[in-house]
Amino acid sequence: MKIAVTGSKGLLGSNLVENWGCVPIDCDVTDPQNVKYQLHKISPDVIIHTAAETNVDWCEKHPREAFEVNVRGTCNLIDVFHKGLFIYISSVHVFGGDKFYTYSEQHKPDPVNQYGFTKWAGEAVANMGTCKTIVVRASKLFDEDIMRIGLKDLKEGVPQEHPDFITRSFTYIPHFIQSLMKLIEIQETAPPIVNIASTDTWSHANFWRMTAHILGYDEKLIIHRKKDTGGVPRPWHGGLNTSLQRNLGLGSYSTVDGLNIVKEILG
Repeated sequence: MKIAVTGSKGLLGSNLVENWGCVPIDCDVTDPQNVKYQLHKISPDVIIHTAAETNVDWCEKHPREAFEVNVRGTCNLIDVFHKGLFIYISSVHVFGGDKFYTYSEQHKPDPVNQYGFTKWAGEAVANMGTCKTIVVRASKLFDEDIMRIGLKDLKEGVPQEHPDFITRSFTYIPHFIQSLMKLIEIQETAPPIVNIASTDTWSHANFWRMTAHILGYDEKLIIHRKKDTGGVPRPWHGGLNTSLQRNLGLGSYSTVDGLNIVKEILG
């Protein structure tokens, strides 16, 4: 089975290529001809579509450009990829984050920012093709590389401030990918939407406080910010319910499981 990945230089895509042997689809997804050429050249059995504009502030300031990548780019792939499995990586940002603490696959999207809107629209477009599509929603992905600035500050004793009012299911990237690969194995019986996330939900501040605790740094360096300072709205509660993930046999991992591996890697 040939698994190809868009966004191969991004956070998730690069890990899939470097550590899981996935084939990179090196193209501008907003260019239909380039997409067509690359897909015919690679002829994948599975596409994991990770390419997206994910910077929430940037998307809010550039809604047209965000739409071109996150929605039209998805449409360009679906227009060419007619047979096989298409996995669309979506986000908890499709939800408003003010009604529930965690969100299941059955909750109705109600995004509060442009990024969330484009991911919701991308989900809809992904389901318009003739191939089998599975929407995979993620909450907050992390690994030691993404955390390097915060970890450097902790090591050097520099205080850092994190919001206490934004909650996410912080998921270690290799754990996320392991579940993703198991989902591909059961694709024939898989439902159209699946949450893949850690089993627990933390505020950003408590995530970093736990990080400091596990890695042996001073927890007092983590300052809890209690109030929103304005800016682009976010889903404050952004945890994902993982009951379906567990019932499908896709694995069950906690945030602490991931942080313990980070500790082992960093020595």
